[in-house]
Order: sequence, then structure tokens, then C-alpha cells
Amino acid sequence: MKNNGMTGKRGKAISISILLLIAVPVLGDMGLPDIQAICRITQKDGKVIEGVLLMGKGGYQRYLDTNGFYIIAENPPHGHLKRAVLFNLQFQVILPFKGKVMRGGSTSTNPTLANNPQVYYLHDITSNNYYTDDTKIEETLKQDKNPLILERQITHDLIYELLDHIPVYPKLPDVIHLKSGSQQKETITPIRVPVIQIEKFELLRNPPQKWLDDIAEKTRTWDQKYGTCDDCVLLVEWYHELAKNPKKQRGYFEKAFKLWIF
Repeated sequence: MKNNGMTGKRGKAISISILLLIAVPVLGDMGLPDIQAICRITQKDGKVIEGVLLMGKGGYQRYLDTNGFYIIAENPPHGHLKRAVLFNLQFQVILPFKGKVMRGGSTSTNPTLANNPQVYYLHDITSNNYYTDDTKIEETLKQDKNPLILERQITHDLIYELLDHIPVYPKLPDVIHLKSGSQQKETITPIRVPVIQIEKFELLRNPPQKWLDDIAEKTRTWDQKYGTCDDCVLLVEWYHELAKNPKKQRGYFEKAFKLWIF
């Protein structure tokens, strides 16, 4: 992991490079849909906020890069411990100032991460600015082995803004896609929840019925306006549906997500 020390209008930015020693199939022409989620944030004063979150941007890149959290904690005498906690289908809960993360029903705790931590929200901008060369592939043929071995090294660069807040939408737009822009009848401004005030952050696998009803209504609105197109990149997938239904976890979703477990 490397910190480039870049500064942007909305916050600092970091570049994370991950080296993979595996091969992943190239995605289909339609690309990956965005992933949206219903989240619940419990603040330190007890206030609870629910809303819609852009969990990860889709598109035509090889991997689905998701948002998450970045924690920098004091770790004497070794300087600082830096940890990226990225969203995936196993992610459930994080207590960012206590160093606790729950994935797939199990909780991991790192006491060092609770040592006077600085916590940021990771906002992915990889596909915005770095799409053409965000993945590098190198192949080495080891001829001294029998049988021959082909080793593929895939380096994937992820570029994030480090925000001091989480953008949470209080309701869905009339067109279900949060990023559909000019197609919206109204502009919905996200709530900026200060990270420093967060006690617990959750992605809801079982959202309240009001959210499920709203999603169903907006889906019908989309179908009436634009017709059905299960693989359209402009459509979205939902975390609560993918996380609970293995049959809905298409092969490329599973491969895209499982790489980013920190």
C-alpha cells in the first residue's frame, strides 16, 4: 500500500496497489452495474441515520472497485498502522474507532486500530481517472519446470479520495440509479455524515420494508420508462439481494468482490 500524498477538492487521495498472482476472466461487453446499498449509521450521540449508499461503481474495468474506510492508528515504536477496509458481499458492520469489523457473521478486532485512530471514508475514483491503465499484466514462462509453468502477475491500482464524511442519500431518486444525472426529475443532495461522529456503520442485509417498497416502486418506474434490460450497465444491483442470494451472485460479481478482503 502506498500513500501518494495527493490533495483534491474533496479531500486527500491515496493510491493502493494490489498484486494478484491469479488470472481473472475478462468481463462481458455490458460491463458491471453499480452496486447500491441501504446503510445504517449510529452516531456517538445515539442518533441513527438510514439512507442509500453507492457501494461500488460499475463500468467496463476488470474489477468492481468498492468504497470503504481507511484507518491510520498510532503503533509505537513502529510508526503508524494503516488499514483499508473495503466493502464486499461479506461486509456487514464496522466500528471504525474501535478497530472492529464484522464480515460473514464473524468479527475481527485489532486493538492497535483503536489507538488514537484517524478515520476516513474511502471514495473510489479509479474508473473516473485511471481506467485505461488501471490493470497491468505481466507473464513469465518458467521453462526450468516440468511441466512448464506460466505465472501471471496482475497489478491493480485503486485510487481513492479520503473524505471526512460519508455521502448518504436520504431517499431514492425517481430513476433508481443514484448516478443517472440528467434523467432525474429532482436533485437529491446526499447527507454528509461526519466520519468523526460515527460509532457504528452497517450495510443492511435485511432493510426495513419501507426501503424494499421504495426500491420496488422505482424499479417499476424504470421498467415503464426504459423497458427491462437485466444486463444494462445503467441498471443497479443491490447489496442486500446479492449478499443473501448465492444464485444472484453472478460469476463476475463473486470474482470482483472476493479479491478485496482486508
